[in-house]
Amino acid sequence: MQHQLRKDKSFERESYICPHPKWFNVSEQLEVDETICRFCGYQSSCSKFKESTDEHVKVVVLDKSHNLSQRMIESCFIGYDKYGNSQKIDPFNGFSSQAGSTRDLYLISQQNFVKFANNNSEYNKIESAVGYDAKYGQPIWVFDQIMLAELHIGDNLVKLEKMLVESTFDKMENLFFSSDRNKLLKVAIKLKWCEANTPQSDFDEIFLFLSRLAHSIFETIPSLISIAKTPFLPHIDFPPNYGCSDIANLVIRFLQFHSDLIKKYCDSGKRFSDENSDIHIKAIKELISIPLFSYADISADKKARRYLPRFPVIAFGSITDKTDLNLEFAAGRIIEVIEFQCAETVLLIDGLGLDLEIHGPWSQC
Repeated sequence: MQHQLRKDKSFERESYICPHPKWFNVSEQLEVDETICRFCGYQSSCSKFKESTDEHVKVVVLDKSHNLSQRMIESCFIGYDKYGNSQKIDPFNGFSSQAGSTRDLYLISQQNFVKFANNNSEYNKIESAVGYDAKYGQPIWVFDQIMLAELHIGDNLVKLEKMLVESTFDKMENLFFSSDRNKLLKVAIKLKWCEANTPQSDFDEIFLFLSRLAHSIFETIPSLISIAKTPFLPHIDFPPNYGCSDIANLVIRFLQFHSDLIKKYCDSGKRFSDENSDIHIKAIKELISIPLFSYADISADKKARRYLPRFPVIAFGSITDKTDLNLEFAAGRIIEVIEFQCAETVLLIDGLGLDLEIHGPWSQC
């Protein structure tokens, strides 16, 4: 088993030297890691294994927020059994697969947590969102997660971009229902793609682009058709859609995460052969989202992640009126509130296995 686990000379976690190589008839040093030790038949007799599996948490401070005392943080891990006896618990149990095991937790002020991971969407009711797009500040729902996973398979996005840039859409099939036009206008106003007093001719150009985008998406990635037609629920699996068709809803959500493709579409020489090309390009450029977080500022070796889960969070603060407390952040959800006197609310985050000093936008704190 040791040879099998070590055959590629890589380790899941930091490696160390086995203190008892002779137990395995090995005379030289034997390099092992936590995975190998976990499957060792002699683990109950080995002091090193007991030491490496001692449960503890390390609190990493991401900014210059108030450093909570050890006693205050430990209070999160104290619970009571049905008889009222004090016992150790893990407050993140039920949210994290690593709950109950050794891992890192992260401390940051609420102000900085929101500053670097703000909700940049027009949706405020995000209780059922499951993730976060750090590039555009968009909450991710279950529907989005499934769609994005399909988009990022192989060269799907490359093929879609190529069609948007190179096609003249002469033989385009309109995939929207007749009722979608008025509903898409409401969505466009809600998402600030246009104003309520925008000329009809400008919205006609927006609708033309949305029709072309729908055609391109389903021509290049046919698997998205079945995803679009899966029975998802507004407010639960995705934000409100104003009664739009499944196809229209997928196009709307696609643009929340990949509006950068619009610029490439506009810059294509094919567009200038369109009737009303100037009006068309001017109208749809309003659909391009401005990145909330710049990845150019992060060195490549840090491997910053654009898509993040919504992290479970414990809030520490002097809160007098809990009815005004916002429990929902785009990148996290408060699962417990602990009152104590401090100048600002401080958040304790379970990174769900991610190193938030490297993988999250908070590395810029």
